[in-house]
Amino acid sequence: MGMPRSTQARMAITLMLTPLLLPPLREVVPDLPPDRLLHLIATETLIGALIGLMGRLFFLALQFMATAAAQFVGLSAPAAPAVTTACAT
Repeated sequence: MGMPRSTQARMAITLMLTPLLLPPLREVVPDLPPDRLLHLIATETLIGALIGLMGRLFFLALQFMATAAAQFVGLSAPAAPAVTTACAT
């Protein structure tokens, strides 16, 4: 059986596994005031979103460059007679 493919299934698995991570996390993260904890969560979320956005932009640029290269290769091919005139006898 493979990994779940739908976003809802992945979210459900993540939410089910989250309570298992809370006890070890309480040992690592000291007792912080709620505003500081919220600040840390927001910071980590923004950093993760920025890393994901940069990765997405990188692959979009890579796709654009590959499309441009394919276009240039197609335009640089030597001119050839049309297929209908070349096959006419």
